[in-house]
Amino acid sequence: MLKIINLYLKMYRLIGLVKKPCISIPKICFMYFSAAVFAIFVLSGKSQAFELNLNKTCEDQESCLIHLLSIDPRIKSARKVLEASLFDVEQAKAAFLPTLNITSDLGREYIDNPSTRTAGSDYSMLFKRNIVGLANINIYSGGRDTAILDNSYNTHQMSQLNYQAVESAVILEGLTVFLNLIKSRHLLGLSKKGEEIVKEQLELEDYRVEQGQSLAVDVLQAKARLQMARQRTVQLKGKVVEAYDRFVNTFGLLPPDNSANENYAIDLPIVDFNLNGLIDIGNTNNIGIQLAKKSIQAADQQRAISESTFYPNLNFEVRGSYERDAGATVGWRTDFSLMLKASWLIFDGFSTSNAVASANKQLSARLDDNREAHRRLKIDLNSMISQYVTTVETLKILENAYNISQEMDRARIKMEEAGKETLINALDAKSQVIDAQIALDGMRFDLNLIKIQIYQMIGMLSREELNLG
Repeated sequence: MLKIINLYLKMYRLIGLVKKPCISIPKICFMYFSAAVFAIFVLSGKSQAFELNLNKTCEDQESCLIHLLSIDPRIKSARKVLEASLFDVEQAKAAFLPTLNITSDLGREYIDNPSTRTAGSDYSMLFKRNIVGLANINIYSGGRDTAILDNSYNTHQMSQLNYQAVESAVILEGLTVFLNLIKSRHLLGLSKKGEEIVKEQLELEDYRVEQGQSLAVDVLQAKARLQMARQRTVQLKGKVVEAYDRFVNTFGLLPPDNSANENYAIDLPIVDFNLNGLIDIGNTNNIGIQLAKKSIQAADQQRAISESTFYPNLNFEVRGSYERDAGATVGWRTDFSLMLKASWLIFDGFSTSNAVASANKQLSARLDDNREAHRRLKIDLNSMISQYVTTVETLKILENAYNISQEMDRARIKMEEAGKETLINALDAKSQVIDAQIALDGMRFDLNLIKIQIYQMIGMLSREELNLG
């Protein structure tokens, strides 16, 4: 618990809520107390699926994702389901192999029949000893065994797709959590710079009022701007706290150092972002569509299993027995037989017919699900591409606004150096640069989040595509 509290105190100091630790014991720092309460609340309100390692830090984005993929319980569960499906395949193969069964009897056998009475005895109480060996192999089952084996292979492939879907969802969550923390830290740093500039403007306005060079209303305007700057900083601090907590609980490690590179360009495969091209890729790689196709195959195989009851069953049987004093007959008896056995269910109360009709309906439903999966992919991709295009266009506008603010800043600096502009106006230009940069960088992070969501939709957000080992 002490380690957890120290972690949150460290987090608060990183984002600027606590600048110096409290040393005086009688005067307990209120922020220390709130941090401890916050830590206890988090630990009691959220059950961890894995142990937090608060002594280890993620070095970069790649190492964080690799660590997450190795510890996430959802991936572990999906992997175990995948491994279990392999045993189901081996179990289905058993139907094509012979079975061998050995039984044995030992004990007194009471028999009272006309034969014993004709022999002058009311009954027989011989000590029976018997051993029987039976080998059987199915020759034809109406295609049932083949359909069951195909279905087990299909189930294994669906388990693989489910594992890939879980892995892709975990990667998306990890990237989102990682980028949100980096974004919050970066924007908080810019907001603090802007707040310092506005604070400097307020001090200059106060000085000018004291010298009689400015009006009191100008000071009030500067205070209003400082109030808004502080409000933005406080909001961003709250987002950093939230993102930090989410990162620790998602990855189980401490995030990279705050002074690390804050761009974190994502190494994604090169894809042309046009709707038709993405739909073609998604129709091939989207995991939901692949699962829908596998569901069609599973329904078709289930229909074949149901239809197999319409056909006869053929089995080849080898039987051998060795018995003594059995059936009221004194002495040893040996039997051996090679038999081809056939059975055919002629009428079962329409059970098979109803099973086939149900399988046909299930197959029709899976076909509808497949069409819906393709339609949903097109709708979702269309929506995401619209967001992507809008974000790119907005980004261009924000880049232009940022460039203009930089030009204005440079012009104001030159005019201030030449004595044609006041320092307050020059600082105001710098503040506008900070505001434009906050809007621009925030939109850049949002564009990255949209891109990774599109990559997940088209089935290209995987361990292999991102080279995560």
